[in-house]
Amino acid sequence: MTFAIALSPFCFAQPSADEIIAKYVNFIGGESQWKGLRSMYISGTYNYGGLKFDFVSYALSPNLYKYIVKYNGKRFVQSFDGKNGWKIDGFSKDTTRKILKGSAGKEMANEADVEFLPPFINYKKRGFLVWKDGIDTVEEKICYKLKLVRNGNDTSTFSFDTTSGALLKKRARSTNTELDKSMIDIFYSNYKENDGYKVPFQWVVKTNDQTILTILVNMIYPNLYIKKSQFKN
Repeated sequence: MTFAIALSPFCFAQPSADEIIAKYVNFIGGESQWKGLRSMYISGTYNYGGLKFDFVSYALSPNLYKYIVKYNGKRFVQSFDGKNGWKIDGFSKDTTRKILKGSAGKEMANEADVEFLPPFINYKKRGFLVWKDGIDTVEEKICYKLKLVRNGNDTSTFSFDTTSGALLKKRARSTNTELDKSMIDIFYSNYKENDGYKVPFQWVVKTNDQTILTILVNMIYPNLYIKKSQFKN
């Protein structure tokens, strides 16, 4: 009887990929809310192998981004100013900007995604492909899995709680050269809402079941006034 009850939600018609996405988008605040997002400021801490770093990130529509990590009087800065990606690695004693080639300027250090909108918002018009990929279990919660492909070959798998619609896990190939393009899992939890936008305040990044990074968000400020010039220096 217990086994039958546990499986009962899957004895009926399964939702389509678009229905799964709609439930998730509604959970995080709704499509119209996110389409109206103009900027986002996030602050928090990184725990990387026991070392803790304070960070702040700034994002401005449509694609401007800046990320700053501070530790022991030094700082690492990475930004995309709309045309060029650049960084200043104060941990390596760099004091001047280094221009990054290709998509590197849009990639946040240590595996966190740099994307102004969640990838499932208006995904078809953005040229992304999505299809269902079965069932997953994350922290004892049954999830629907979706695969998403961007730019022809950038493939990630996302797991959504069947009950709430929340995104609980992402699996993708690492862009960090130190991890040699290994597969990583990002677990999202502790969702909180501010001004209608709901985001996870804890991210745990693992590879081969080993935790390599924990991100704890302290605060988010949607639609904060941010100058464009801030992304150039």
